[in-house]
This record gives sequence, structure tokens and C-alpha cells, in this order.
Amino acid sequence: MKRVIVILHSFSPADTHLCMAASKPFNDNECDVCGSNHFFPTRGYYVCRNCGTVGEQVYVDSSYDISGNSIRQPSQYSSIGKKLTRTGNLGSEIGYFRANRFTTIHGKTLSPQKMWKFKRLRDHYHNRSKNASSQTHLRTFIIFNRISSKLEVPNSVKERASYLYWKLCNDHEDKITNHVLLIALCLLYAVKETGSKSPLKFQEIVHSFNAAGHRVTNKNILRLAKELEIPLNKTPIRKSEDYVERIASIIVSHSEIKHTVPERYGLSLKIYKALLINTSTEFLSFLSKKERGGMQPYALAVSVAYIADRAISRFLKKIPVLTQRKVADLTNGKEFTVRDHCYKLLSKAFEEHKTALFDKISLTLTTWKKN
Repeated sequence: MKRVIVILHSFSPADTHLCMAASKPFNDNECDVCGSNHFFPTRGYYVCRNCGTVGEQVYVDSSYDISGNSIRQPSQYSSIGKKLTRTGNLGSEIGYFRANRFTTIHGKTLSPQKMWKFKRLRDHYHNRSKNASSQTHLRTFIIFNRISSKLEVPNSVKERASYLYWKLCNDHEDKITNHVLLIALCLLYAVKETGSKSPLKFQEIVHSFNAAGHRVTNKNILRLAKELEIPLNKTPIRKSEDYVERIASIIVSHSEIKHTVPERYGLSLKIYKALLINTSTEFLSFLSKKERGGMQPYALAVSVAYIADRAISRFLKKIPVLTQRKVADLTNGKEFTVRDHCYKLLSKAFEEHKTALFDKISLTLTTWKKN
């Protein structure tokens, strides 16, 4: 703690009430001057409420609910104004970011010689000096942003993974030797936390990092999680419902399906996707946990998508768009798994509940026609 005494500006009664409400007791840290452990945040720092000693820097709370296990402590590791997914974004700038034209404070354009001088100063010295002490983090986040864009990871998941990265870097700096492996672990944990918002599989994350040329394996991620005491097994278990929307998006985005659906069903791709999602979700609601026992959630969701297409074709009295082989190839599944699921469970359940499925398809089509 810095031994700097400051004279605080006078507060009105309302300001005093706000400062008392924001007062935060520190059990581990005490004021070096008076021994008090009560501080309040002001101008980016915690200040002792008793004597006015300036304490540690304020770290803003993230937008997530932080409570519970060891990975979720109330301490935050992002400074005010700092973006979690970037480095070197705090501090002053020479002109606007990536600006090619420089002006004076009065708005007058600089001469070409001075403009070239400031552009060179910004690009070759200023921007590099801002990231001089965090080159490792800079390279890690460049890799992370590329991979998360390829996987279409939502911003909320990216920010959560970035927050976990900074927290673990601060808490376990001596244990971390591979920062790319660490960001892969943080992405996996954030994905498992969010449930149906980002239903990525473990193997997809590993494959994406390997495709980018980085040595990330399942075993290495699990070993690092064990060393850092990150409870991956305490995150929510996936259900087949979590994968329905993603599987429908994969099927609809294929070039062959884009041509086949309008020709065979006479429907737009948006309506067909909505039919797949609603029919699959409705069909899964008829399957109990006991009936699903032993079936992998993703594989079951792929098989249900095939059944949903069969229901749509029966309702429209057309030839089905999807076959067992095609749906398996499009979703990186196995044809024999789809066949096995249909033979043991799904075909029988479809015949039992086809009336309810036809009603759901009819309702979906009616809703889309109204809109």
C-alpha cells in the first residue's frame, strides 16, 4: 500500500451516503497509517475512510455473477476502461486510432512533413511501446480472437473467457508456461458455463487451435485444469436441446441443402430452419431421461434432426431432403449412430407422437405466413 496522504474534497451529505454505501472492508489489507480496513473508491483508487491514505487501484466488476467455487472470486482483474479482449487500449493516443490525417487543437491540418513525422512516431514507436510489456498477452489474444471468430463464439462468452484468462494469469503466474493452452482452457470453461448460448464441443475447440498451428490437446487442457484447480466437472451437463439450433444452422448453411429445400419443399431456408428447430425440440420433449440413457447428447440431437425432416416431408407429402448418411456427413456424426438411434428408439416414438409433431409443423407454418 502506498504511503501517500491526500486531502479529500469535501462531501455533501448525499455524497457521504454514497461513499459509505460503496465502502468495502478489506480483511487481508489494513491501512499502514491508522490500521483501518475500511476503504471507499474514488478517482480510480481505494482511499482509507479514516485517514485518507490512498490504497490499491480499483478493479471494475465484470457483468457476470461472481460467487461460489474457487474460479469465481469477487476480485476483478480488469481496470476501468480496459477491454478484456485487447491489450494496450488504455492511455493517450496520437490522433485518432489508425487516422491518416492529423490536425492541431484548432482543427487546422498539419503540413505533410509534420503529418509524416507524427504518423511514423505513432506506428513505429508509440503503438509498440504501449504493448512492450505485454507481447505474450497480445499474441495470445490475436490467436484467441481469430479462433473465436471462426467458431462464431458470442461476445458474452469471449468476455467471460478473457476475464478468466486475466484472473488466472494474476493468480497463478508461476504455474503458467503456455498462454495459448490457457486461453483454450478458459474458452472451454466459458462455453461449458453458458449452456445453450454456445454449444461447442471440447473436440471442436481443440481442433480449431490445432488447425491454427498450435499444440493444444485434450490431455494438456485437462492437466492444466487440474494444476490450476479449475472444476470442469462442476459445469452444467449438456442436453440434446442445447445443440438443436446449432445443428439446424449447420444443415441449412450447406450449399446442397440451399438448392434442395426450395425445389423439394417449396419453402425458404428460414422457414425450413424454424421447422427443424421447433419440430426437433417438440420431439425431444417426448423423450424421457430414462429413454435417453447412454446416448450422447450431440449424437441424439443429430438423429432427431433427421426425424424432424421426416416429419416435415410426411406433412408436406414430399420426398425427404435428409438421409441418414447426409445428416451424419453434414454434422460430423456417424451414419451407424443415426441408424441405431432410429432403430432402437426414435422411429417408434415418431409413430406414437406424429400427430403432435404435425400440429407443431402446421402452427409454425401459420406463424411464418402471418409474419
